[in-house]
Amino acid sequence: MNNILAWTDDLIFFSRIHGIAAKMGLVAKQIRKAEAFTGEIGIGLVLVDIQVAGENLAAVAGDLLPKGVRMVGYGSHVDAAGLRAARELGLNPVMPRSQFVERLPLDLFGWVGRGCCS
Repeated sequence: MNNILAWTDDLIFFSRIHGIAAKMGLVAKQIRKAEAFTGEIGIGLVLVDIQVAGENLAAVAGDLLPKGVRMVGYGSHVDAAGLRAARELGLNPVMPRSQFVERLPLDLFGWVGRGCCS
């Protein structure tokens, strides 16, 4: 269960995620809508742009988290309520996008359960 899904509508940002994952021997796939999770198997990690997920985040988190799928959230640093709501749903960690960008190359292995980091 090492498939990485990036729930984002930003193709350029997804290219960054995909590139970092590929350098680590991991595969990342972009998901743009909650409906796209239907039929996905072997999900190990979901990287969630909480603004893109919006009101669908609760349903998807409620489905995936009990199955042991790790969900890492990121969003605008000015959206404190959105970041807090993602934490309350069980996403871990949840951080501003700038911090996510900084941590991604260092922590991705740990987020998929293959490395040292949280």
